[in-house]
Amino acid sequence: MSRTIEDVLAVAGNRPVFETLVSILEAGKAIAFVGAGASAPMYPLWGKFIELLADHAAAEGKAEDKDAKRWKADTASTPQQRVNVILRKLGEPLYRNFLRATFGPQKGPGGRRYTATHAALLRLPFRAYVTTNYDPALEFARAKLRPHSLSTGTPTWEDDDEVYRWRTGDVFKDLKDDCPMLWIHGYWQRPAGIVLNSGEYSQAYKTGLYHDTFKELWVRERLAFLGFGFNDPQFTFMVGQFLRDLGDANAVSRHVAILGLPVEKDWRFPDTEAIREWRENLEADYHVRPLFYPVPDADHSALQVLLEHLAERCRPAAFAPAAPPLAPAATPASDFPRKWVHETSNDEKFTGRDDEIARLDRWVRDTAVRVLAVCAVGGTGKTALIGHWLKKTPGWRSRPFAGLFAWLLSGARYKRISRSVPRMGTRDVPHARGEC
Repeated sequence: MSRTIEDVLAVAGNRPVFETLVSILEAGKAIAFVGAGASAPMYPLWGKFIELLADHAAAEGKAEDKDAKRWKADTASTPQQRVNVILRKLGEPLYRNFLRATFGPQKGPGGRRYTATHAALLRLPFRAYVTTNYDPALEFARAKLRPHSLSTGTPTWEDDDEVYRWRTGDVFKDLKDDCPMLWIHGYWQRPAGIVLNSGEYSQAYKTGLYHDTFKELWVRERLAFLGFGFNDPQFTFMVGQFLRDLGDANAVSRHVAILGLPVEKDWRFPDTEAIREWRENLEADYHVRPLFYPVPDADHSALQVLLEHLAERCRPAAFAPAAPPLAPAATPASDFPRKWVHETSNDEKFTGRDDEIARLDRWVRDTAVRVLAVCAVGGTGKTALIGHWLKKTPGWRSRPFAGLFAWLLSGARYKRISRSVPRMGTRDVPHARGEC
């Protein structure tokens, strides 16, 4: 049965929380805090992840089938503890490769690389996005629905320079159309920095810059949680430490959490007193006011109803999903200094690669990016792509470059000189962007 926003707001206590969320969105003060639920079912939640990891350990011969069954059936240990046990059997190299494969780019229905929830979030006027996820779905949604965003990076808790900008608030001082994101528990392309087990949590949240930054987000900003269940023991313990400092301040709840509320198939709500107690517990423990959406028989469609109505209410301030990218500077004039060495000669035959060219244009517009790298196996058209991009397209001129020097090598030339040239990847260069 189709439901409306009024059915969602009928949950006891929902309406004032909904209006609060609308007000902070319209004021441009809300930051989205995106949890694993937003990426489901494209990426696994805790239960499915542990099943996959246990089976992987058995398939690699690092554990017996009986071990995998025991790990999957364990309900006494926390998910982080079970990951620790499997990791000791599997070993770091196989574990990190598994993380990279599990949380790398995926395609959902219709070929989209992000979920409907990600799309709805990017259509709302959040000024920034923080996520505990490791997957790139939020980044793909930004590229598609916020093509005018100047930010293109995927910083994590390990990137001190970017974390410091979040700590000071400087990350919010760029143009209003910008859309900064922070992957606080790591990113799939850097599996060594992914935070999953208890030891990794301790390392990430030790006293220091990142710990202080997270505290600032909690006590200074206005967060809107979605896809986050508040059941992570290390995370909730740390938040409890922050809030103890505010014990005598009579601080009111600053944040909103959009949470599923299990109901009967006919949308009969739980007892009003039970809902009120759940609200009070979240407000007391985390300074979070819940905005519930009914979930009958595991059906989360009411979430889309809620998010779509939020977008409708905030339309005057919302970012247009089809907004064009920033207009690039004019095509280089004839006196623009240019020097080509080993110039490409196949530009007239070049077709396609529109997505790759758009991605390169986005990276150039991001002033934090200093180096771009295009990596692929030989013969896939790297040289042709770069030659066409620099010769035939204007998007890279969004910066006021003083000139162009191009040294493009064919495969044969590269083989002759590669042994004498030191290799350097994007991980060796600060603020570099690259994909293979």
